[in-house]
Amino acid sequence: MPQSHGTCPPSTAPALREGLSAAKREQILQGAMRVFTSEGFGGASMEQVAKHSGVSKGTLYNYFDSKQALFAVLIELECDKLRGLVFSLDGVRAAPEAVLMQVGLAFMQSTLRPHEMAMARTVLAESHKFPELGRAFESAGPELGALSLGRYLRGLADQGLLKIDDELLAAHQFIGLCDAGMSRRAHLQIEQPSEQQISATVAAAVRLFLKGYAG
Repeated sequence: MPQSHGTCPPSTAPALREGLSAAKREQILQGAMRVFTSEGFGGASMEQVAKHSGVSKGTLYNYFDSKQALFAVLIELECDKLRGLVFSLDGVRAAPEAVLMQVGLAFMQSTLRPHEMAMARTVLAESHKFPELGRAFESAGPELGALSLGRYLRGLADQGLLKIDDELLAAHQFIGLCDAGMSRRAHLQIEQPSEQQISATVAAAVRLFLKGYAG
């Protein structure tokens, strides 16, 4: 029996309060990103964020009332960007091979960007001390991305193109096949894969996935 895993919830990022500037908020977020990726969550302070953002501490607290709230917004915004680039699959009509190839390439190219790797390292390094950060990252990014991909895969199964009982498991399996250890080696400074390596790995993942779930 197919398992249902629901739909992606709406964004939980707080709305900008009346009288505050969207440009100033973006300025703060850019400064905060520099601080968090260089100092980590535990080592960062609101004073450092204010300094790197070019605002006073009073102004900073008008926009974000705590370091946790600021970092949570950064996580959600970064995950929103990744989902928009990778997992926008509603209404897609191309052949499954082409769609999965596009998804796999976009996912790996995004994941391996220095900026995204720095954010992931920050979350991983701090999640044992601040588990709420890890939960926020998972729920705002990988979980919602897998749900989106899972809905697409469920559609293929409903058409009889694939035989899938658990679409969320299948989505995670596909993402794992596309990675095949590339991000781990990049984080460990062993190897930064070339575009050719990424493309070949994703193409192999698509072939194996479609063969394994053939209807």
